[in-house]
Parts: sequence; structure tokens; C-alpha cells
Amino acid sequence: MERMTQQIRPIPAPLLLAAMTLGMLLIYRTVSLPLIGVGLLLFGAFALVRPGLALLFIPLTVPWYLSPVYIPDIRAGGFVLPLAEMLLLTTLGATLARLTIDVARGQVAAPSLKPQASSLRSFLPQILFFAAGVLGVALAIERSPALRDFRWMVIEPLIFYALIRWQQRQDSAYARQITAALIASGTFVALLGILQFFGVDLVPLLLSPTKSFADSVVPDEGVSRIASVYGHPNNLGMFLGRVWPLAAALAVGARSQEPPARSVAFKTQNSKLKTLLFVFCLLMCFGGLFVSFSRGAWLGAGAALAVLAIGWVLGAPAGSRTRTLARWALPLGLLVVLGITAGVVLTLRGGVVGGSTPPRLLIWGEALQLIRLHPLGLGLDQFFYYHNPTYGRNLIDPALLSLSDQNAKHPHNLVFELWLLLTPLGLVAVVWLLVRFARRGVAAVRAAPRREAGLLALGALAAMAAALTHGLVDTFYFWPDIAFTFWLLLALVDGFAADQAGVY
Repeated sequence: MERMTQQIRPIPAPLLLAAMTLGMLLIYRTVSLPLIGVGLLLFGAFALVRPGLALLFIPLTVPWYLSPVYIPDIRAGGFVLPLAEMLLLTTLGATLARLTIDVARGQVAAPSLKPQASSLRSFLPQILFFAAGVLGVALAIERSPALRDFRWMVIEPLIFYALIRWQQRQDSAYARQITAALIASGTFVALLGILQFFGVDLVPLLLSPTKSFADSVVPDEGVSRIASVYGHPNNLGMFLGRVWPLAAALAVGARSQEPPARSVAFKTQNSKLKTLLFVFCLLMCFGGLFVSFSRGAWLGAGAALAVLAIGWVLGAPAGSRTRTLARWALPLGLLVVLGITAGVVLTLRGGVVGGSTPPRLLIWGEALQLIRLHPLGLGLDQFFYYHNPTYGRNLIDPALLSLSDQNAKHPHNLVFELWLLLTPLGLVAVVWLLVRFARRGVAAVRAAPRREAGLLALGALAAMAAALTHGLVDTFYFWPDIAFTFWLLLALVDGFAADQAGVY
């Protein structure tokens, strides 16, 4: 076994990624049970060599949840699973198997089966989040969708978070890799959307044949809104709003690294290429954000820009020209950013009182009534079964039903969403996580304001600001891609905090 491992380890990362990609394509693009099995074995075998590389495929593929893998022949009609789910569970198995092998060979110490009290305290909000998910299943009147959401929105995102933290412990540079994978995913999704805007739809060609989403171009209030790989343009805006601040951070971070004395010219040229690559990704994400015509995403972009500006200025050395100019220029600049954002919203989407605003107000009123009637919440993925008139539980005035989005799955507000779907325990857990995230993120920015770690922390703070702003008028958590991204952002900042403290 030791000789085999010594032969596998020298395989370069690009070859491992190519082999894993081949396995992924066999799983995703072939509607054949034997070939899907071969793909899983291939992906899993190379994931055993480098589990961290396998984990990069999760943020790459999680936006494709509406184009799942079709698995035939196991039952009548077959069944479907999201690709990211299959890859995540395979990566989890490979990580555990690799850890077992390394412990048996004495390369790493066996994890303690009796965790320290300090470790348990550090994970209390995650434990509370899990408990809220269990309660969300118990409260559900429609148990099957609740169990599915428990798997997709609670269990698997927590596994993803734990695997990222584990890889960060093994490699301090892993934060850059997993962030780059998320940015690549956003760039791909954005590029497909931009092409759709110009009449070229490559989604049916590139993604799974089991396409299950709506039209790619949605006419709305005189504009053509683009959905890319999603069922609605707002989902495109929600995802990209969480991606582009990280692309901006890595674009700056690629130039901020000090090269060693030797090979300075090569290192400088390499940093320029990385900067150009991340700038390209940033521009693509901005383009996708624009063609989504999502007012919430645009407002979120304004909030993210404000956070980036504040963090960049406050990170400048005391007494520098940047800090001096900031005393008067920063407030003025933020007003300009907010003014431009508001102007774009009002000009291109017809103001804030038309379009989706009346349905939102009706849903928010109904959500308040539901909280009064069900103070513990409704349960995971249950809002649809109360809101849709078909099920006889709708609380909206029948005379106004025609103005409401009767198929809404979420109450389009982060407080209502977390309370009703994840129970008040879930709301407390998320607030706890966000407060700690903000505190740790600010500390990381202050500790290294011009280094990659500090810039990535700033990008994560800006991305979360965009998510929170957009979440005031739309879904904050309960779609697979934004749920996984939420935990990725938390893992980034928690990892930086652990590095500063010297513990995990």
C-alpha cells in the first residue's frame, strides 16, 4: 500500500483535475448506469489521492441543480440527483478513507473521539443550525419535501463547510483555491447568461440532457431578463451577487503578494496574468448581474461596493494620502454609488412600486400572519404548501389573489424565510453565525489589509453584505447554490480566524 501511495502522489494536480473531470462527465453526461458507475469510481479514486482537489468541483457544479444527473434502471422511470450532491458525498467518502489510511500509516494523529469543550463551544451555532433543521422536519405537514430540504439545505452544506475547514487545516493556501473555484463557477454561469442575452443559448448543449428549468429569457416590464442555468433571473442575480466581490478581492490580491528575491520577473508576470484572469471573471459576473435585471441584486451590488470601499480605505496606513482623502471623499463616494444604483433600478426596471412589489407586500403580510399562527414556524420547504391556494391554507384576501405570486416557495425576506422554514432556532443560529462572521472578518481585514488573506476576508464581507441586502426582498438561503456559498463564506473567514489564533 505504501509503495502504491508513493507512485500516486507525484501525479501533477492538472492531471488529477483532468481525470476527475472525465469522471464527472461520465456521471453527468451519460444516461447509462454502468458508465455512471465508472465515472463515480474514477472520480472517487483520484479524490482519494487529493480530496482537496475533488472538493473544488462542488462550488463549480452546485448552480446546476436544476439540470440533475439522471440515473436509469434502478427503479421504474429512474431517478435524478444533483451532480454536486453526488460529488460531495464521493468527496466525503474519499476524505474519510484518506484520513483512515494516513492514520494507519502514522502520517497523521488519530482524531480525538472526545472533543474538547472549547471545540464544542466554537461549533455551537452550527449545532443549533442542525437542531433547527431537525425541528423543521418535525413541524412539516408535507414530510417528503422537508426531508429533501434537510438533506440539501442543512446536512450537505454543513458537510461542505466541515470539508473546507479540514482542507484549510492541511493547506493554508486552500482558501484561495476554493474561492477561485466559486469564481470560475460564477463566470461560467454569467457567460452563459450573457450569450443568452445575445440570442445564443448553450445551456441545453453543455448541461445535462435532463433540463428541468424554465425559459432562459423572461420578458418582464419591457426588458428581457436572463435566467442562465436557473429557472428565474433573480436566482442568477442572487448567485453572482455573492461571487463578484471575491473576484474583485483576488484580482487585487494577485498583485499584492510580494514575490521572493529570486525569479522576481517570472513571479511579477504570473501575478499580472492572474490579475487579468480575475478581472475578466469580475467583468463577466458584472455582465451576468446586469442582464439578470434583478433590482435586489443591483441594490446588493451597491452594498458590496460600499463595504469594499470602506475596507480598502480603512486598510490604508495611518497618515497616508488614502486615509486623508477618505475623510471627505469616502462619504461622497458612497453617496454617488448609492445614487447610481438607485438610478439604474428606477430607470431600467420602472421604479420600486411596480412589478414584483405588490406581490411581495402581499406575501410579507401573509408571512406575518403565519408567524402569529405558527410561532415555531412551518418547517423546511413548507411555505409553498401554505401559500399556494390549491392546498386551502392561503391567508391572502381572495380578492387580491390575482396580484400574488401563487407559486412562491419562499416569503422573499430573510427574517420571514428563516423563521418560517428553519424555525426561530434557525434564525438565532444564522444571526449568531453572521455576527461572528462579521467580527472575525473585520479582524482579518485589520490584521492584513493589503495581503491576500485580508483582501479575501474583505471580499467575503462584501459578498455577505450583498446577500443580506438582496435577502431583504428575496431569498437569502434556501436554494442549493446560495446555501453552499453561505457556508463557503463562513468557512473562509473562520479559517482566517483559526490561522490568526494558531488553532483549528
